[in-house]
Amino acid sequence: MNRLKAVEKVKYIILFFGVMLMLGLYSFSISYADILADMSQSTGEAVSISPAQFRINHIDVSYPNPDTGIIEHMILDVVIEWDPASLSFKPVDIVGCQSGQLRVQVGSSITGEPLQNAIVKIGERSVLTDEDGIARFDRLPNSPIVVRIEKEGYQAEGMIVEIPCGQWMAKAVRLLRLP
Repeated sequence: MNRLKAVEKVKYIILFFGVMLMLGLYSFSISYADILADMSQSTGEAVSISPAQFRINHIDVSYPNPDTGIIEHMILDVVIEWDPASLSFKPVDIVGCQSGQLRVQVGSSITGEPLQNAIVKIGERSVLTDEDGIARFDRLPNSPIVVRIEKEGYQAEGMIVEIPCGQWMAKAVRLLRLP
């Protein structure tokens, strides 16, 4: 299951969330198929009265990656709306999604060889590249983010990336050795 399918399945859980919100209960988890949605750290707030919309902040969604079997996580903020015709809540928007993943492969611009222990920074987060020159980040927002790559003896590089909600992106960066 990819992240996009996981996001789609979360929509089915939203009806239950809406009822729990109306009851003022936020601290619970629910499982649907192979998805776990944890609201133990969630908060809720009214967005508008007409139509009746609520925002649920910080839904921690876990699901198995079909390729690796590893449990992956994404944080969602969801806006739901009361639908009087069906007497249920329906999802309106996924906002502030923090489920993007980025893989940066850093190498030498001359040889193409991977550069181990390069520093890849996103905001306050820093990751050292592994022996294959790879740094991985998860739980990234779906808004433009600045990525900076540094290694002693090489010219630093930067880029701006935007990763759609529930998606992953791979970028290759080649650093130029300083004279």
